[in-house]
Amino acid sequence: MGGAVKFLLRIFTRWIFWAALAGLLLAYAAGGFLLVPRLVRSQLVTTIDENFYREAHVGEVRFNPFSFVLEIDDYALLDTDGRAMLQFRGLLVNLELISILRRAYSFDAVALDAPGTRLVIRPDGSLNLADLAAKKGPAEPSCRARAVHASTLSPRPCASDPALRSKCQLPSVRISIGPSCSANGCRSSSWASNGGSC
Repeated sequence: MGGAVKFLLRIFTRWIFWAALAGLLLAYAAGGFLLVPRLVRSQLVTTIDENFYREAHVGEVRFNPFSFVLEIDDYALLDTDGRAMLQFRGLLVNLELISILRRAYSFDAVALDAPGTRLVIRPDGSLNLADLAAKKGPAEPSCRARAVHASTLSPRPCASDPALRSKCQLPSVRISIGPSCSANGCRSSSWASNGGSC
């Protein structure tokens, strides 16, 4: 009789353990797939509004809590006239899980697709992009990069004045960041581009 009770108790405790583990995994997945994209979207919009008094449009945001891949589609930072000042079609960031434990961010890959910018020279000679100069930024976190690659970018006109568009284009760029990092941040180990530059 005692053996049967112990056997049932053992099965019951194992069932509770696996059920609790499954519940935690489900909660983690739900938080990663559903909550993180909302938080990222909210922070992008709020940060731009509070620091630069501009409106930001953010498309779809996706995050995989198991691979730690963040994707942002159709981002645009609007100028005072409501037209896009900075934009990109897609951004992918693959963060290494172990880097969170080390408190030094490490990326497997960073890819930026089709960025664009719109320059406006105001009557006083100032540029609209000068409004984005940070007043006082936070201290830069330590960063460690391993084989970070940016995708080739398509050139886009970056001047509002048609007369300047032929002279002002974002170049096609391919960036590769090697493991040369310090406490002040990461350094690019190579930079290649073709086309005109602003």
